[in-house]
Amino acid sequence: LLLILFLTSLITNAQRSIEPYPKQGIEMLTKQIEEKLSIPYSYYEKEGFAMQVTVDSLSNAKLTSLDPYTSLFYKELKKFVENTEWVAGKNNGLANTQTILIPVKLDKRKIANMEKAYPKEGLNAFYESFVKYISTTYYRSFKHSSYSVMFEVDEKGKININEIKPVDGGFKFEVTRFLERKTELWTPAKIDGKP
Repeated sequence: LLLILFLTSLITNAQRSIEPYPKQGIEMLTKQIEEKLSIPYSYYEKEGFAMQVTVDSLSNAKLTSLDPYTSLFYKELKKFVENTEWVAGKNNGLANTQTILIPVKLDKRKIANMEKAYPKEGLNAFYESFVKYISTTYYRSFKHSSYSVMFEVDEKGKININEIKPVDGGFKFEVTRFLERKTELWTPAKIDGKP
């Protein structure tokens, strides 16, 4: 009777599907992400993000999506995930490739100790020089009533462009050229005094 129970237990366990996980555990992984990576301010405002990780049968991990997506942070997180030790998922007792979704919760109160990135010349001077540059180069007669330029400032003060609207080749070229001249002339955002 004990042998039958033991064999039944082995068969049941062999048929279970086990998701992949980081060797140090999900909780420690999310803690290290918060401590070691430059998480954008907007993620703290939204109180977190979700990342999708695919782990193959040899325990190689790859970041496959980030929601909401931010290019600079995606690159940093991708490198972090790939350099983390993972345990492959199993299905019917055999290691296989699986994808998991990991929600990362962030404490919104932490941004109370955060300084936003700002141009070394001052925000008003930056805006004035931007409008002057654009109006004297490509957009002498503005074709649209509103414009949107989204960029990130990394921990070294370098600008990384995320989005430029309207998607007009000439406007995009001039904005990119202007921001490239201003790169490293920004003071990066800091949390608890750390970029």
